[in-house]
Amino acid sequence: MNTLWDDSVSEVYHIADRLYQGPAPREWGSLVERGITHVLNVAELPNRNVPSSIVEQHSPVADLQHIPDDYVFAVVSHMRSVLSDPSKLLFVHCAAGQNRSPTIAWLFLIACGIGPDDARNCIESNAPEAEPGHPSLVDEELVERVVEYGKANCGGIDLVLRRGDGL
Repeated sequence: MNTLWDDSVSEVYHIADRLYQGPAPREWGSLVERGITHVLNVAELPNRNVPSSIVEQHSPVADLQHIPDDYVFAVVSHMRSVLSDPSKLLFVHCAAGQNRSPTIAWLFLIACGIGPDDARNCIESNAPEAEPGHPSLVDEELVERVVEYGKANCGGIDLVLRRGDGL
């Protein structure tokens, strides 16, 4: 069975007070040390050797293809569920941390009421390789539907964005 490699890039970018994003973890120690409690893996391949202290959700999505609405709403709902508990920290990753995971983090921030430009600037200033809202993954209509979904389903999440302080 193919799995994400344990020796891939290991950057962990702090996007908001309890939200992190990056590529597939090379090793799990840095996530455990940061207190990460949950991982959302949006890469096509599953992780391996996930520590028992971390709860993982594997929700694969194809790279550089339009993300379906139902998928977006499901992962945003999952992220909201995790982050509604102030003691939980969530790391969202794909294989390289460049397109899918920053786009999912971006869509979640938008659903939480943060403007698309502010959400994009926050992610790009903290994750130098990230391209949130990659045009092959989302379009303006999807963003509008995420805003509406968020108004109806994502109240009560209080996230403090991090501005450009990277790791």
